[in-house]
Amino acid sequence: MDNRMKEKIRDGRLTRDDVRRMIDWQLTLESEKIDSNLLGECLLFLYPQEPALRPEDKKMLWNRIKAAAFGTSRVHRRQRHHRRASVRTILIAALLLLLLAGAAIAAVLGTFGRFTTDPMIEMSHTRLEHLEEVAETVGKTIVVNAPSGELDRIDLTTDYGKIQAQQYGRQFELTVDQVYCDGNKLYYSYQLSEKNRTFELLEGTPTGFEAWDWEEPGKKLTDTYWTPGATEEEEAAAKAWFATHEQAYAIESYFGLGDGADLNDGSECGISLNIWDSGMEQINPYTKVGFQQVDLPEDYVPGETIDFLLTVMYSTEVVCQDETGVYRTGVRQKENRGFMRVPVTAKITGKPEEFVKTVQFDDYTAEVHLAISDVDISGMVYIDAPQEWIDAYQEMDGWADWVTDYKLIADGQEMPNVSGGYGIGGDEERWRVYIRYDLPQSTEHLTLVPYGGGRKRSEAENIVIR
Repeated sequence: MDNRMKEKIRDGRLTRDDVRRMIDWQLTLESEKIDSNLLGECLLFLYPQEPALRPEDKKMLWNRIKAAAFGTSRVHRRQRHHRRASVRTILIAALLLLLLAGAAIAAVLGTFGRFTTDPMIEMSHTRLEHLEEVAETVGKTIVVNAPSGELDRIDLTTDYGKIQAQQYGRQFELTVDQVYCDGNKLYYSYQLSEKNRTFELLEGTPTGFEAWDWEEPGKKLTDTYWTPGATEEEEAAAKAWFATHEQAYAIESYFGLGDGADLNDGSECGISLNIWDSGMEQINPYTKVGFQQVDLPEDYVPGETIDFLLTVMYSTEVVCQDETGVYRTGVRQKENRGFMRVPVTAKITGKPEEFVKTVQFDDYTAEVHLAISDVDISGMVYIDAPQEWIDAYQEMDGWADWVTDYKLIADGQEMPNVSGGYGIGGDEERWRVYIRYDLPQSTEHLTLVPYGGGRKRSEAENIVIR
């Protein structure tokens, strides 16, 4: 296979449509001319973690196999059961099965599904499995262009000015892969890429930098961390470069999706939504995939769709080393400081079953807000807490005989609170206990069991939801 084509595929310089057309072209060739290495590179590009087929790609490949064996006319299709498959067809089918064997060809995974084995977010695996089943596949790609500006205001005689000028005209592709929203929470998975991302290792000291964002006197780059957007290969190359050059610097085009989303209410920035869960992987120097989950405001009233804003962040990170230490800074476009908001509209497909229950105990009153969705069980317990709880909490290192957690008993199955927390919050300054559980096998009978200080409280304080 032509090494240049191989590099283009591996580096992500071709679009998904380009790669699909390449597969289509390969399957029109005679069997002895099919380049199995090229097909393998194409499939690894489309499915970088495990080449799991999407429905449209599976259909395309299967149609090509059928067309290779039987043609495309009605006569051929009617006669396909009365003729033997050609050797060429068998070779093509065997080749594809070999290439895709490790991916379980029948499985169709989106980004949510691909993160179900990420050891860094093990507590999210069950939730992601459900999301893979219920999320709407959007598959919409949005081209995001950095704004134009007046380059004559930039000093292009310095390295700093040249790097700043490079921010103009940067282009990104943001693909919203899957979305699930139930009116309480919003989940989305994405792919973000920049085809013209650059990474350079240079000798000497860059000019035009009057100040640095971060200084590490007396350090060498090999003693400290690298930049956030570099791949493992780039980091290894940079450390080798700086180890053999006393004065050197690196330039890396950084891009990423901002943490969380904003509810699009028509204003410039929208309403900020708190992020509760996320995962991200850089699959090649030009492409990142990930997912995020944000909570919607308590007073949000869902309709048929939700409008929200995602933020594409970009800059050029510069790392410099000389005899005095290591210096870092990010060069950003002045017009928007390296932030671009992208509007997205998605359907609200989830309809959670919601409960509100108030229970009076001897020392306090608890008001439970609980929602059972297609993904998890979550909510909040508001407590009119005794003053000693409040005082101890405000002392920071204090302690009281308080409620800080709830376990869920679902038809005899005990479920831990997977992302809980407690404290005082809201306009009313009420005691709050955050609760979230993976979906149990059954939700017919539900009871919340209180804990405090690491121990189970009295059974009399159990809250029976139903």
